[in-house]
Amino acid sequence: MLDVLRRLATDGLLLGSPGIVIAASNSGGRAAATVAAGVTSLKTGAPMLTGQRFAIGSISKTLVAVVIHQLVSEGRLDLRDSCGDYLGDEIIGSIANAAGATLESMLNHTSGIPTWEFDADWIRRGRGERFEPGNPFGKLDTLAYIRNRHPATNPVGAAYAYSNSNHTLLGLIIEKVTGSAFTDAIRTRITWPLGLGSFALESFEPIPEGAMAAGHHLASPFFRATAGVHPAFPENGPDIIDTSRADLSPEWAAGGFVATMSDLAAYGRALATDAFGPNVGTAMRAFRTFPGMTEDPKPRRVGLGLFEFDTPAGPVAAHFGGVLGYCAALILPLEEQGPVLAAGFNLGRMHTAATDEHGVWQRWLLDEAYPALSG
Repeated sequence: MLDVLRRLATDGLLLGSPGIVIAASNSGGRAAATVAAGVTSLKTGAPMLTGQRFAIGSISKTLVAVVIHQLVSEGRLDLRDSCGDYLGDEIIGSIANAAGATLESMLNHTSGIPTWEFDADWIRRGRGERFEPGNPFGKLDTLAYIRNRHPATNPVGAAYAYSNSNHTLLGLIIEKVTGSAFTDAIRTRITWPLGLGSFALESFEPIPEGAMAAGHHLASPFFRATAGVHPAFPENGPDIIDTSRADLSPEWAAGGFVATMSDLAAYGRALATDAFGPNVGTAMRAFRTFPGMTEDPKPRRVGLGLFEFDTPAGPVAAHFGGVLGYCAALILPLEEQGPVLAAGFNLGRMHTAATDEHGVWQRWLLDEAYPALSG
């Protein structure tokens, strides 16, 4: 496995990222092997190390799903409950579909609640020219970008439309039901029991200095027109900016976690083996097909926490993540047997093209990297 990972890491650099870390877990549990290639920073040229942390972006949503399913199994939530059963008008008022969206529809992105992530003003404030160094978002602040601003994308449950807002609200529901901070729920239910010490919610939990791989972003013409480039993000190569001064505060429960790839692979193995409680991983793979599933690569079906994709080695469960400065992937088998693959790139691709922002590296992972490990 180690030789295959070394080859894949070298090949992965051809996708344009300054550096890459790939970890693979076999059925034994924790990471069987982890390799690094490239550099952690174009500015310093320091080599990438296997123990460096990456922002995992929307893979964070799977942690939210784990806790929601645990609370369901404990009888403290019901997937048929609505968001409005837990959050009042002071939070969800004037947000389209929020009051009536069920927890199930929020987990599988059929709620119709609009996403703050693609609000034009938010893009420039959260990832672009109006970024404010040293002034992080609060956990509720992103919701202001969808109140009275965007209509519902579809009636509740009628179609699929990916929305970060779903998991911002689910994070708030977790806090309401548990009576503790969202970070406490993640630590006590997921990361501490598994010994995943590198997981942290950036901007809300401390991260040791130097632990993160430096973030870089593809500053394509589309990114420059859509987001703009803040002076805090200096040019660091042809169409690449250094985003090390950025923070993940607006992502919060929807995408704000960081981790090493070995810990991410171990977490993926736990999902594949239902280690988080009876049927939690199984519930997250309750896959269905809905109208509107058009991403590239296109998922076969969407579950209540994971997506199903085709690969040459057969269908897999997966979640991808992309934020300013980073991309990450978690791919796991549909059954307990088979490899788990975690990959981190220190090059972000959000808002870099009108279409196909992530397809280039996601397709490589699904079509080449995972099948190479499975063979």
